[in-house]
Amino acid sequence: MKSSTRTAAGLIGLVVFAGAVSAGVFVAVGSQWAVYAAVGMVPLLLISGGVWIQRRVDASGTDQTQYTRRRAREVGETFSDIWQTRQQLKQTYPAIIDTGVGLGIDSLQRDLQTAGIDVDTETGAFSVGNVSDLETINSLSGQVDDIEEELPAAFAETVEDRIETIAESLDRLDALIEDGGDAVRAIDVTTTTAGAEVAAAGESLEAARGQAVETVDAAAETIQSIARSADDIETTAIETEVETAREAASSYQIIDAVTALLRARDAIKTKGESTFKTNREQLQSLLQTVDEYNIEQYLPDSAPDIAQRRRSVAELTDAVDLSTLAMHRKKTRAECTEIIDALTTELNSMDAELADADIPDGYYTPPAAVETDYLRKVQDSDTLQTFEQRWATAVDALMNGIDKVKPKVAVISGYNQVEPVIESALQSDGQITGEELPVRNHETQFLGLYYRSHPDHVTLNMDVPSLRRVGGTETYTVTVTVQFERGGSDRQIRIVLDGTDYTDEMTVETPLVGTATFSDVPFGEYTVTAVAAVDDFGSAETEISVSDDTEISLSVPSITLQDRVCDGIIEEASAYLDDLASRFSTQFDEKTYLSSTMSYQIDESYVPCLLVLWAERADHTAIENTDGTIIVYDSDRLRQELTNVLTYNLDKGETISLDGLRERFLSAPVPDSEIKSLINTNNEDGMIVDGELQKKES
Repeated sequence: MKSSTRTAAGLIGLVVFAGAVSAGVFVAVGSQWAVYAAVGMVPLLLISGGVWIQRRVDASGTDQTQYTRRRAREVGETFSDIWQTRQQLKQTYPAIIDTGVGLGIDSLQRDLQTAGIDVDTETGAFSVGNVSDLETINSLSGQVDDIEEELPAAFAETVEDRIETIAESLDRLDALIEDGGDAVRAIDVTTTTAGAEVAAAGESLEAARGQAVETVDAAAETIQSIARSADDIETTAIETEVETAREAASSYQIIDAVTALLRARDAIKTKGESTFKTNREQLQSLLQTVDEYNIEQYLPDSAPDIAQRRRSVAELTDAVDLSTLAMHRKKTRAECTEIIDALTTELNSMDAELADADIPDGYYTPPAAVETDYLRKVQDSDTLQTFEQRWATAVDALMNGIDKVKPKVAVISGYNQVEPVIESALQSDGQITGEELPVRNHETQFLGLYYRSHPDHVTLNMDVPSLRRVGGTETYTVTVTVQFERGGSDRQIRIVLDGTDYTDEMTVETPLVGTATFSDVPFGEYTVTAVAAVDDFGSAETEISVSDDTEISLSVPSITLQDRVCDGIIEEASAYLDDLASRFSTQFDEKTYLSSTMSYQIDESYVPCLLVLWAERADHTAIENTDGTIIVYDSDRLRQELTNVLTYNLDKGETISLDGLRERFLSAPVPDSEIKSLINTNNEDGMIVDGELQKKES
């Protein structure tokens, strides 16, 4: 600890002691005595402080002069460290420190020497001679302390200025190397670790210099590349300037290096203009040729961006851009070669697919482009003009080949789906046109492939285009057997054969089983329907494919009266029946029968179904009259009424009309067919003859 620091610490200790005594008195006896104690402590502190300081001086074995010399030595030690640090920086970074860091270190060294502190400017060692007074030494000590604190920051700031100077020099090379100056500016000099600023700033400077050297070297490579790409440029002088630039950069003379590179660039501008114009015109011609072809149509995933390349080439203005122009030329040749390779691969792939396919002779002949090595011809072009000519020839041939082969490949790929359609049309209609095929393109190709596969069975018309079957349409015999679900009297059944272009129907009459035969039915798909002409039976339907003589069987199901009148409403009608049953019973007892023409104060559309359902529940019989009226009656009662008529009202051989029978003797207006059925099945004494009931003779 410095002497001044120790002295200050002692005085502060005395003050703290006095304050503590006053506080103790205040706590013990009150505030007034605390004031008296504080006032009394002042002289005591002055006397004690003086004695303590004197003892401190005596204890150190020094007097006032010795103390001043010791302070001078402390100042000399601090300044010696600063001087040696500055000298190290000068040796490491002479270009920066030679111009100073703006802190006045040399001036201070002279002031110290005047005050008796002599610092050796070579070694940094110091000696104390006849020193000035303590006040002067303390003043110089403050200046030294300030410089010691400010030196790292001043050095860092000087480094930042130098880095910006380097960056501004590299900005002049933007035509050769983009963002060279910005790359240097991106290096951060700021540090956050106290005491490490000098080292960190030095590292930043080294990084900036390294980046600058790399930028100069890259610019030099660019200039050399430009010079080599031009046939009419003498490169000796340019190479000399490039070498000068690299030597200057190696010594971190970045401004000199940049100046040498710019002289080389100007020499290229002067001497290489003719080569630049010729090369750019040739490349622009090739790019225009490529742009005229619709490459995307054939190579949608790999076509180059020619429009962007053309814009980039148009932006090149002078010989300095020769290397960039050469780069675009190289890339364009490579991309154009890739186009030829891709088109060749596409054509060869389709050719191989057709070669492996099972196709008839004469359907496919490989184009000449398949056998020609266009890729080698283009690659062997020695000039860009020759390259352009050969490239255009190759692209024309390959695209034409693809245009011819691609439809055939598409036909082969989809033929399995189209062939059945052609065969079906030829069998059913005897002919088919391209418009009837389930395809959008290549109709003629599909028809042509079928023709070459079946030359003896069809003829091909290329004008329409269409195919016609030799011998016309194929026809066959279709036999349909129908059967009622149960036997009975002769009943008619209508049988319909319905196809897209052919329809026919026949009617058969049979008590149980009937057969219809359809002749000359064309090939195709048909719906066969059998519909009974009586209400007690429904219909039957099936789908058939006629490609040969065909036999099918259909069963016509019976249909109950309930099925017909309750279709779609049976659930709703059943829900109403419980409420209506008593009403039906009462009316039935009054009328001895029920009819759908009677009024029941309910929705008329439900009446037929409700009557049939109630008849089944009440064990009565429900029938349908010829006019569609539903009649519910007691069959046992009606049967007994017929027996009574035959027994008591008719003599043997005597007759009565059915109308008279209903009007005079029957309890329900049942139809003639129902009377006939009851007589034929339940009465041996009577029979129906010409619409009349007759009692038998025996």
